[in-house]
Amino acid sequence: MITLQSHAENGGGRHADQLGLTIGALIELREMQTDHDGVYFIIGEAHELAGGGKHWTTTWYLEPQVETPRWKLGDAVRGKLDTGTYLAY
Repeated sequence: MITLQSHAENGGGRHADQLGLTIGALIELREMQTDHDGVYFIIGEAHELAGGGKHWTTTWYLEPQVETPRWKLGDAVRGKLDTGTYLAY
């Protein structure tokens, strides 16, 4: 989970993130103090206006990106149907 706060009227560039980043977005987080570096999917979000609408808080709920090869139609290796791969619609 990561939270971003801004002034609701004068948020500047933060507003673009608060409005543009949503469920399904892929983000990279780098934190220097603990030397954490990771890539995450946003799987949930919450918005709150407080202080008479002057303080905007956005919280994103995150899930780590898993580096697994995805199934790909027409690919000689990744396009094979097998015991763990099923074609569905």
